[in-house]
Amino acid sequence: MFTSGVYYHTRTNMPQILAGFTWSLVLTNNPKSLGYFAFHPPLQTLALVCFVFGALDMAPRGPTRLIPSRVGILTLQRTTLARPEGKKQGLARHQIWMGLLALPLITAGVTIMMVNKASHGAKHFTTWHAKFGLATWIWLVLTHYLEFYCKYR
Repeated sequence: MFTSGVYYHTRTNMPQILAGFTWSLVLTNNPKSLGYFAFHPPLQTLALVCFVFGALDMAPRGPTRLIPSRVGILTLQRTTLARPEGKKQGLARHQIWMGLLALPLITAGVTIMMVNKASHGAKHFTTWHAKFGLATWIWLVLTHYLEFYCKYR
């Protein structure tokens, strides 16, 4: 339906745009004055980028490419059942990058917020943002362990 280049690039780059915007807001507003909180938005948005796209393009283009630029959720979308080995490779990349990069980043962001709240004696999970954030994090952790269990049982 939408085939324009502008739509495609906006849709595929939205997590990076969100991360850049968030990082610029934090870094231009005296992050030292924010305490531990200054780490929360950048870690969460970087985790989002990793969940959706995986790592940024860290390998050179061409036939010697070792690390694909889209290794998060989108690595599974690019494979087809016509090539089962491609599906297996996509799943392996997906699991490695989700478990070794995205999940630890989002866990660090959640932990930082809990430490921030505890450092000044504030109550935890009093807003909808906090409650949905915790529920989402729990869902991601459970999903990760279920994936791990299914693969290695």
